[in-house]
Amino acid sequence: MVNELIELSRVETGKADLKVEPIVLNILVTEVISHLKTQAERKQIAIIDKLEETLPAVQADAEKLQQVITNIVHNAIKFTPAGGKSRLRIK
Repeated sequence: MVNELIELSRVETGKADLKVEPIVLNILVTEVISHLKTQAERKQIAIIDKLEETLPAVQADAEKLQQVITNIVHNAIKFTPAGGKSRLRIK
């Protein structure tokens, strides 16, 4: 948590180091979902991903973008009632 606060401070002051490179979103999202799959299964939550097959690569910092997507999916799991569904769509 301390590292996240330090990173947030860097972002807010414009001092964050970004490693910008081409990122294939489908691969990144699939990895995040795979990583959180067990957590979703424990709550019997189905994560439904709708990924466009022809998305172009985006210029981004892979690690930071992965943190953002992980937070979104984690919150979806956390706040979806047991037995529910969470849909993730990238377009």
